[in-house]
Amino acid sequence: MPTVWRASNSTRRALRQNHSLTDKPEALRKRSLDLLRKAPTMIRHIVMFSCKNSADRDTIYRGLSVLTQIEHAAVLEVSYNEKIDQLANDIDVIVYGEFANIDDFRAYKAHPLYEESIRQVRHLRDVRVAADYTVSNATRELVKG
Repeated sequence: MPTVWRASNSTRRALRQNHSLTDKPEALRKRSLDLLRKAPTMIRHIVMFSCKNSADRDTIYRGLSVLTQIEHAAVLEVSYNEKIDQLANDIDVIVYGEFANIDDFRAYKAHPLYEESIRQVRHLRDVRVAADYTVSNATRELVKG
């Protein structure tokens, strides 16, 4: 299954104001990501899941894909772990989200569809590991010392 991606309503509005509606979806996606990277308060949310039973992997994927319908995320992707790295391949499904600010992130977590996704997935998953950070606090350079 392909990765699921959805731009928020506010991101789509900003894109419409700055770009032609005839642009291809991939071009719009790239522009929305460029806009988000400039946001000083943008939150990145990465969650990794492992399955109790490998037969439930597709059910977990579908249950997490419900999250793509929540409008508060500027970017929300759900994907299978391709297990390219040869070490620590315990993770089966990944959720990657970008939020314009902490309020959008909190609204996402409070949304009824978020609760629905939890209801569908929690009993099937083994491990859930989450990491969140503010993009402006991340380094893109070598840290010496």
